Amino acid sequence: MTLRAAVLGHPISHSKSPALHRAAYARLGVQLDYSAIDVTADALPAFMARVREDVRQGESWRGLSVTMPLKAGMVREVDEVRGVARALGVVNTVAFERPASGTGATRLVGYNTDVAGIVNALRHAGAASAPTAAVLGGGGTSAAAIAALNELGAPGADIFVRNVSRAAEARAAAAAVGLPVRILPLVGAAPAVAAADVVISTLPPRAADPLAEELALFFGKRAHARARTGVLLDVAYDPWPSRIASAWQEAGGTVVPGLEMLIYQAVEQVRHFTGLGEAMPAEVIDVMCDAVGAPRRVF
Repeated sequence: MTLRAAVLGHPISHSKSPALHRAAYARLGVQLDYSAIDVTADALPAFMARVREDVRQGESWRGLSVTMPLKAGMVREVDEVRGVARALGVVNTVAFERPASGTGATRLVGYNTDVAGIVNALRHAGAASAPTAAVLGGGGTSAAAIAALNELGAPGADIFVRNVSRAAEARAAAAAVGLPVRILPLVGAAPAVAAADVVISTLPPRAADPLAEELALFFGKRAHARARTGVLLDVAYDPWPSRIASAWQEAGGTVVPGLEMLIYQAVEQVRHFTGLGEAMPAEVIDVMCDAVGAPRRVF
């Protein structure tokens, strides 16, 4: 029987998750059909109802990868939320767990692998321990960024948003993990962002372009700021390089593309969907990197 998994989001045609997952399952010899399905936030409950019906009819779903704008809404669609996803109220991974006895209902369990993706991507880039930190954006992915910074030992973080009245997910995440944060306007953020050891942009593609222009002007006027530039992780990976990534790199900083985070979090998803956990062979990670043109590395 062919197993099923998919990445859900809107829009979704640009997603590299199918390439990553298909490469992994091919290397493992697992017959798992992984597709991309466009689902809006309003359509999510009806879609998940159809998935549950599929499962009741015997269809073998194994997992769902969840991207924007569905990460918060998915919390209400699963039977259980585990780990950091419970604290954050943000789910990017759904695993389908069957009873060990072979009888009974399949349970949908929500996880958040974005946090591990961010932590591992930043560590791989040589980010400082206990960094001064800034996060761009206050949506669902910012929650994972805040949790990741807490795990890295950051004493706090400045959260820069386009509208300070619409940062509920970031505020809730900070309270959940106990990380002190300040919610600040994105306009005029260049000096504070430039001074941070770690900057994580969770903004959609091109949304950080105005800040990129501010940073380019700031770095151009202050040569000393170039030497202080730390690590920027931009979770947007299409188009690449983003304007903010280019401005940061031109100033001498280290840039981590969102593709790095995507790879690291996808590795955790494959472990959930196959049930292999830490027993997953290392060469699977190699073929996932190959599938998206990323250099191989040791996880």
